[in-house]
Amino acid sequence: MASSRRDDGRVLPIFLSMIAFMGLLALVATPSYEGIVEEERVLRAREVIDAVDAACRRHHVDTGRLALEYAPKNENDAYNAKRYHHLSAPQLYSGWKGPYISLGLSRADNPWGGTIELRDNLSTHPALGFELDGGLRMHERGQYLLFTQVPAEAARLIDVAFDGESGDGWDVKGRVEYVLDDGGTLSIFLLALGD
Repeated sequence: MASSRRDDGRVLPIFLSMIAFMGLLALVATPSYEGIVEEERVLRAREVIDAVDAACRRHHVDTGRLALEYAPKNENDAYNAKRYHHLSAPQLYSGWKGPYISLGLSRADNPWGGTIELRDNLSTHPALGFELDGGLRMHERGQYLLFTQVPAEAARLIDVAFDGESGDGWDVKGRVEYVLDDGGTLSIFLLALGD
């Protein structure tokens, strides 16, 4: 009986030490895990951007037109209409040889769960034109892809991927623009009408 009491006295401090160690491990591992998850989202977004960029360039070569592709919010959304899916739904205009993407854009294509839209006017909010290399400002007719609900750090990572090292003004210069609308709206320039 006496030996049992002595073991109880050792078990509690060991148990508490293990709990403290596990808590410290969780504290250290959580930011690392969140960073990995965010990097995966950025990679997924880059894959979507590259696929849509290639598709809208093929569409433009075939038709001479800029494409629209909007992700509907639900089954009753007006964005389900064929006129908002130039890359994925058969179109009647001259030169269309699609589909250019196998499925229309959906909210599942936005890794952060927001909307995703391929727009055909570089001057529509929130982009309002893109300042590219050499200070050239692209506005009006062109393609850009928009994601909403993008955290600032993820937007910065995408900016670095497309524009190189980001410094002051990273959010308003280059192919990538970022504003805090809708929880963080990321706009990526794809092509201008003359491309």
